[in-house]
Amino acid sequence: MTIRVKFFAKLKEECGRGEAEVAFRPGLGVADIWSAATGRGDMPASVLVAVNMEYTKGPVTLRDGDEVAFFPPVTGGAPARVEIRAVPFDPYRELGRHEAQRGERGRAGAAAVFIGTMRDFNDGAPVETMSLEHYPGMTEKHVETICAEAGTRWAVQDCLVLHRSGEIRVGEPIVLVAVWAAHRGDAMDACRFIIEDLKARAPFWKKERAGGSSRWVESNTAGYAPPERATGTEES
Repeated sequence: MTIRVKFFAKLKEECGRGEAEVAFRPGLGVADIWSAATGRGDMPASVLVAVNMEYTKGPVTLRDGDEVAFFPPVTGGAPARVEIRAVPFDPYRELGRHEAQRGERGRAGAAAVFIGTMRDFNDGAPVETMSLEHYPGMTEKHVETICAEAGTRWAVQDCLVLHRSGEIRVGEPIVLVAVWAAHRGDAMDACRFIIEDLKARAPFWKKERAGGSSRWVESNTAGYAPPERATGTEES
């Protein structure tokens, strides 16, 4: 009888493996699994935990065959199509295809669209390439849940979310979020809600590379240019 353990992003590198198995005993807790799988002491407070692809906090009763995942903080109602793709995609072509498949011409008076692309800098440092890791299964489930939540807050008719994974180059699209609704306010607010959750809570992790070095991104930007850059007073 065993517990299956998974590590992601920086923790996978630090542990030297992405998966492990721990012998199951009644009464084992998440902290016990951490210690047995890593050979370390107490689990750091910053480590996030998912049991069977569900975020969890506090005591959890584990059972034989459960899957426990450990990962660092994540840097990602209405019908929704959610896909994580390991290869580049054309967001405008994907929008056209989805529109054609919807077959509901005239119902939606508004469509709000967000397209995020990889830039060549972050936090004032140059970036040449990026590796985007995710938790297969849990990531899609999380995005579907947040789209459903958007559908309970606003009068949303349809959602489309496409997100890259793997190796990404400067200028390549990373994410497409599109929301259809009868009115612009619902579409725009729901689209903003989905992308902000993707950036803050969805289980994605970024590793940036430039000049022969690399770093894991600990958190995403706030979504706005720093005040000095926005006003044109930033020093070079």
